[in-house]
Amino acid sequence: MATLQMPNPWRDPRTGIFGLRARVPARYVKVAGVKGDVVKISTGTSDHNECVKKWPDVPRQWDAMKAE
Repeated sequence: MATLQMPNPWRDPRTGIFGLRARVPARYVKVAGVKGDVVKISTGTSDHNECVKKWPDVPRQWDAMKAE
């Protein structure tokens, strides 16, 4: 049986800022307005504790982008 993983914060190796990095399904590439097939949504912080506080809103932003 396959399991689904919840999205986890991803730390940008260049800046150290945490965010969401997700593959964009082909049908959403034009809607998402991203170059390539990956979307990145920033939490705006490099502090892990602050990231944990902001994290619940980040996947919701991605869900809202997909819903448009």
